[in-house]
Amino acid sequence: MTTPILRVARPTDNLPALRHFYCDGLGLQQLASFTAHNGFDGLMLGHPQAPYHLEFTHQPGHVVGRAPTSDNLLVFYLPDADEWQAAVQRMEATGFVSVPSYNPYWDVHGRTFEDPDGYRVVLQQAAWAPQAASPVTLRDFQPGDQPVFRQLNEEWISHYFTLEPADLKALDHPEEYILAPGGCILLAEVGGQVVGTCALIKMDDGRSYELAKMAVSPAAQGQQIGYLLGQAAVQRVRDLGGARVYLESNSKLAPALALYRKLGFQDLAEPNPSPYARADVQMELLLA
Repeated sequence: MTTPILRVARPTDNLPALRHFYCDGLGLQQLASFTAHNGFDGLMLGHPQAPYHLEFTHQPGHVVGRAPTSDNLLVFYLPDADEWQAAVQRMEATGFVSVPSYNPYWDVHGRTFEDPDGYRVVLQQAAWAPQAASPVTLRDFQPGDQPVFRQLNEEWISHYFTLEPADLKALDHPEEYILAPGGCILLAEVGGQVVGTCALIKMDDGRSYELAKMAVSPAAQGQQIGYLLGQAAVQRVRDLGGARVYLESNSKLAPALALYRKLGFQDLAEPNPSPYARADVQMELLLA
């Protein structure tokens, strides 16, 4: 089978600025250009022998606007350390400054640069090859799991917010504050390594459980681990005879909120008092 050529096409309001970013900064070549072709101007950028290229088009009189999110990415894998460093230095010498990635996974071995339209390019100092996905297994909390339970949660909380006293109570003493009152902690493993977790905290009414401390390692995201944990947590509440699952979150955590709604959670009409300053979203799932 012949390998198809990949074209990534995108409209823009500023062709010259994108040519500067992608050619002078990133090192792509201008493969072709056109003017007033069916009402559009455009550029084709890439490398002559590469099986991909980028197309940027502009329709005079039409405003496109900026990228819809900070997580719209093109990722270039550069396994050679010298080539990667040279690519980063070329971007910086052209006047482009790296930015923190929306997903912290890309900051571990890469540098992220934002183009004039707000779309982002990651220069990743790593090799990539497709691999068969390892199965995800779920299990209950065991003695000795407290450090990884804390580490997974501290990683994402500290990235977006600040650890609060209620966080530290649960993360440092999960057996006392989560398990002993009748709750549970679930952990997700891939290849024998814990990559995700969530907790169910029994609430004062005896029939409700709070879904809390859900975290997935950035390196393991994209495998539906959060959804698997959420499904398992809801089923565990059913198994325990619970009638309601409650959670607190924050409006800036759009992927998490989408996950909760996919699981069937709905926003509370009237908010409850919360021990967390960051909790501006409260949701519940009523179990039949």
